[in-house]
Amino acid sequence: MFITSNLDNGVLIKGITREVKFLKIPSIIDGERVVGIASEAFIENAVLQEVFIEDGVEYIGEYAFAFCSNLKKVSIPNSVLVIEKSSFEDCCSLVNVNIPEKINIINQSLFEGCIAIRQIKIPPLVKSIEPRAFEFCMNLEYIELNDGLEYIANGAFFYCKKLRSFYMPNSVTHTGKEILLGCRQLENIHLSSKLTRIELGLLGRCRKLVNIYVPDSVNVICNGAFAECSALEKIHLPLSHKIVIGLKVFEGCNKLYSNEEFVNSILPLLSNSQSVK
Repeated sequence: MFITSNLDNGVLIKGITREVKFLKIPSIIDGERVVGIASEAFIENAVLQEVFIEDGVEYIGEYAFAFCSNLKKVSIPNSVLVIEKSSFEDCCSLVNVNIPEKINIINQSLFEGCIAIRQIKIPPLVKSIEPRAFEFCMNLEYIELNDGLEYIANGAFFYCKKLRSFYMPNSVTHTGKEILLGCRQLENIHLSSKLTRIELGLLGRCRKLVNIYVPDSVNVICNGAFAECSALEKIHLPLSHKIVIGLKVFEGCNKLYSNEEFVNSILPLLSNSQSVK
């Protein structure tokens, strides 16, 4: 049933010889240890609905289950140490998936386009969430980030339009651009107290945010950081030190401009704004 290739330390699963709805990935085949699942092993398999991976498998390759349009559930054991980029990209029916506890990076586009996923918990060892990891997860309602996370890359949660709350742990030291752009239902946001830059379009088009607290550690706010946050009424900005403000940072934030405190304290700074990307 399984197509495999031999490695020095075991075998790698490269595919199957027939289509099945339920797939069990064994930890042993013909007496040989199964090390991992090869890149593109099950890519574009439209029949597959559920995958169970036995304990002992350590690796899932790039695009291993990508574009499996009917895949609904994946059980991944804690023996898995690496899940490569785009392994589950555009698995549009995927609802249930667990990320193993020993994973230390959420790779690029790992769950991009997984529009059925509703909640995700990031395991404790993860230091970095790479570009577009959860982009277009349009039904994602809840994400629990781990203490110890240090970096969130470009577009990581781009257009997660049902996400209502986002707590960025204070261990995060920097982010990429547009990480939460288009999260239209976002109502509550906590930004890490260690950020020094609010990157381009960070919270752009988050149209239900009413209040934003920018940590006092921040000294640069890049172009369009809060653009089109049309419900925004109040924002705290660090004014105890000189802060560089980019262009169109508050474009479309019409309610904010009716806040007298904002107009009196912040508006003069905008006259000296400069392009910051």
